[in-house]
Amino acid sequence: MDAGQDHGKSKKQSNSFIKQISANPNSQWQKEMEEITKEYDIDREYEASKNTTKTNIEQISIAKFLQTINEEAKTKSKTKHWTEHKTSMELGIRPKHLDRLNRKECSALIRARTRMLQIKENHLKPYPNQGCRLCKSAELETQLHIFQECPEIAERLGKITYKSIFENNDMNTVRNTANHIIKVSEIIENTQDA
Repeated sequence: MDAGQDHGKSKKQSNSFIKQISANPNSQWQKEMEEITKEYDIDREYEASKNTTKTNIEQISIAKFLQTINEEAKTKSKTKHWTEHKTSMELGIRPKHLDRLNRKECSALIRARTRMLQIKENHLKPYPNQGCRLCKSAELETQLHIFQECPEIAERLGKITYKSIFENNDMNTVRNTANHIIKVSEIIENTQDA
């Protein structure tokens, strides 16, 4: 018997084994599938094709994810910030800029989008004085203030629109925005709070 015939035989055995497992309502696999379908509120369509089932599960997963994000946005300020500024959401699709930017640029964009930069509004506890440390104004040091309104940053680096932090379309804009964020972060980290 050659390798091709051997492979065909094991494939038939594998298929019959899978049919046995899926037909047995007491199998561990069936029990786990029941838990998953209940958790995600999925109607199990045994007669549906593989592609139809896959599409249904993807749509249900996306809906569940969006529901979870919207629920969290009600009580979590960083999630709310992200949902308010995100221009589009292509779930399950890796943004192209992640493959074209270096690690430092990607990290800068992600930190800015999730409000994890070392800006006072993002980390309230270590900063009793909430005014801008760069322009010394009494205005709250927010990401919006730093990137669009702070005269000190505008004089040193120029301004970017806050909206550009959340855009993914034009690769040059994304790269320039990431590098602007990096430079702003360096200035902030090297500036003593007043």
